[in-house]
Amino acid sequence: MFQDSWKSPLSMIIIDDIERCLDYTPIGPRFSNQVLQALLVLIKKNPPVEGRKLMVIGITSIPHLLEDMELTRVFNVSLHVPDLSEPDEIKKVLKETAPFSEADLERIADNIKEPIGVKKLLMVTEMARQEGDASISADNFLACLSNCGL
Repeated sequence: MFQDSWKSPLSMIIIDDIERCLDYTPIGPRFSNQVLQALLVLIKKNPPVEGRKLMVIGITSIPHLLEDMELTRVFNVSLHVPDLSEPDEIKKVLKETAPFSEADLERIADNIKEPIGVKKLLMVTEMARQEGDASISADNFLACLSNCGL
């Protein structure tokens, strides 16, 4: 994937659930040191052709893991994205991701009582989109939310 990215003038690699790429398991804890070492080298390495740019984004739900494995030192920026806890935050994310009416946004935001991660909110939105037709109703969204145990 890194070699392919170096072929373009501007590239981006997103490593979602980076802990899974490392075969991390909290029992032990265990992980693949070979994969970790490869990632450390590849993320730090500049593209071999001058003028080419590569942005690498690593996403994890276990931020301390990246620090423990010293992966944070190869990234230039580290951002913490907190769970959404306020109805306005939830509405803002949903407004950007799906065609909800204002009434549906209010109803959904009022029914989410516990903080929810952006990724989970997007997952539920996608589930509701797949189960319904082109539009997503609040009922459909809340049913999917309930099915996810949220």
